[in-house]
Amino acid sequence: MDHLINNVYEVYTMIIHSQYFNNIWFTYHKSKNGMKNKMDDLLSIMIDFPGFCMNNRKNDSSVCKRCYAFIQTSIRRKSIWPKLKHNSMVFSTSSISFEKVITPLNVLRFNSYGELQNKHQLLNMILLARSNDHLYTALWSKRYKLVKPLIHLVPKNMIMVWSASKLNSHTFIIPKGFNKSFYVYTNEMELTKAKHLAQQKGYTVIECQKQCKECLHCYKDVSHTIVMELIK
Repeated sequence: MDHLINNVYEVYTMIIHSQYFNNIWFTYHKSKNGMKNKMDDLLSIMIDFPGFCMNNRKNDSSVCKRCYAFIQTSIRRKSIWPKLKHNSMVFSTSSISFEKVITPLNVLRFNSYGELQNKHQLLNMILLARSNDHLYTALWSKRYKLVKPLIHLVPKNMIMVWSASKLNSHTFIIPKGFNKSFYVYTNEMELTKAKHLAQQKGYTVIECQKQCKECLHCYKDVSHTIVMELIK
């Protein structure tokens, strides 16, 4: 790895810690105190929680009501929320320098925390993925109507994951232009039932094991699949 860094130092920057680069806050996920982190050793870009998220949090049947990202960032809001707001502002404007980046495992996730606020944010994420075609990138969003007009611009190295808002859903769809849909369940019984129903309807179902670096299905596999996960 040191040899690689030395060879490309003048062109690339390897991000192995949470830091600002190109005016963007990159988060490097790492376990603490022996606790496993779902995104261990991966790099992501977090953004703010817009009104869309806050409205969904009022709905008891929505996964947003029990949003792990909002709860976790609220605990450390003084240190994290300013970074989320900063990233949201940068992606909403033209404040990004699209220099190339090398990340651990050649993977970058958009919206690990937060949600798209506007089309400009999405366009800048698309451009960032395009300018880093050596990376496997993926974007999670619930906002299909916002994404739809720009879906034709998404590059081959960017997997689009639509996140279902409803908990314990037994209605399945992979929206046009998306590679995958992500569904969340409150217990094993609900997940197993949903998995069988989705398979009966012809969907390929992947059950998330909460250890992304051991799988990378959502980053490297462009096939149409449904991913199911037990809520945290």
